[in-house]
Amino acid sequence: CAAPQNFDLVHNPAKLSYGAAAAFSPRGCTVNQDGANARKTPNGEILISLNKGASVVASGKSGQWYSVSFRLQSKDWTAVMHDSQLECR
Repeated sequence: CAAPQNFDLVHNPAKLSYGAAAAFSPRGCTVNQDGANARKTPNGEILISLNKGASVVASGKSGQWYSVSFRLQSKDWTAVMHDSQLECR
């Protein structure tokens, strides 16, 4: 059984890539609701929940999911978050 075509992107959000027409510049985002879930993969395992007002940096977007990074509890996190949970500049 072969892996789905987008297997690597789903299981490693850091590898999201975009062509020149869909270039994405990193941007600061603010969590817009309490209990916003930062996940390992889209609709996947919840790594940690963030409160309203928390800051993250979005480094890519695929569909409705941002690839984000942030520092919390003395740890650097890399995760994906749904665009409905973020306000990005």
